[in-house]
Amino acid sequence: MEREADRIGFGVMTQAGFAPQGAAAMFEKLQYASRLNDNGSYPYLRSHPLTTERISDMQGRFQFRTDAAAPAMPLVMDHAMISARARVLTRPGVDVLRLWIQSASSGEFAKSTPAEQAGTLYAAALSAKELRDYKGARALVERLVVRTADDAPAAKQARWLSAEIELAGGAAPKAAALLDAKSTERPEMILAAEAATAMHQPSPMIPALRDWVAANPRDALAWHTLANLYGAQNDAVRAVRADAEANVAILDYPAARDRFKAAQELMRKPGVPIDHYEASIVDTRARAVEVLVKQQAEEPPLK
Repeated sequence: MEREADRIGFGVMTQAGFAPQGAAAMFEKLQYASRLNDNGSYPYLRSHPLTTERISDMQGRFQFRTDAAAPAMPLVMDHAMISARARVLTRPGVDVLRLWIQSASSGEFAKSTPAEQAGTLYAAALSAKELRDYKGARALVERLVVRTADDAPAAKQARWLSAEIELAGGAAPKAAALLDAKSTERPEMILAAEAATAMHQPSPMIPALRDWVAANPRDALAWHTLANLYGAQNDAVRAVRADAEANVAILDYPAARDRFKAAQELMRKPGVPIDHYEASIVDTRARAVEVLVKQQAEEPPLK
């Protein structure tokens, strides 16, 4: 079953335009990461094939592909930018982040394709933001905006990154000016909500996030963002409930139960205005989560 998963995964990823040799490179990284806990003994008792076998299999699939002569799918800008984002957000370390920044001004940068340049600039700008060098991040994202001006999907990614950098740099109004508060795209909606929270103007974004989590109840980040909006509106009960739902979304039922109990206790305090509709929701969800906590506790431990 694991070999079948490798085979199908290889086919799906290569058809989507990812470089086929990347599969073997991924397993090599996996082998390096687990080298201290895996001595390769007793392969017939393992749940997965030996990593060395999987590396050889991926190398063989790449070398003997029947469609090896077919033209490869060209790298597109927004694909390169999202790939770069994933690399930076894996927290590779300060030295690697600095290398990304340096690569944006290297001699190799000028020789690369427009899509590769967009990916490099994206990684460099995001790296500078992670290092809290907001001046450098702004300069790099400005270059990225110019580079992606003729590619609508990539230009949108560059605009979102620019807003993200402004938010991190404490310039929420500038971030808000870059965003469409009425957008139904999740990344822009989340960024606009974060800007609204930072500016203490949460009201316009609450309905949008509330509708989103109603349709996507497992979106923990959206629930957490909604909790911050309610907090900025001084609506403590709804903020605590949204925080509880964020814990439900990540299956942390004990933490969710504690947050629902905190909401119930908050509503009992004198002087706290009570919304009976909200109180009913909190009580109902608290009972439902209590059942989930018991079910989770009854599950046998992993062996």
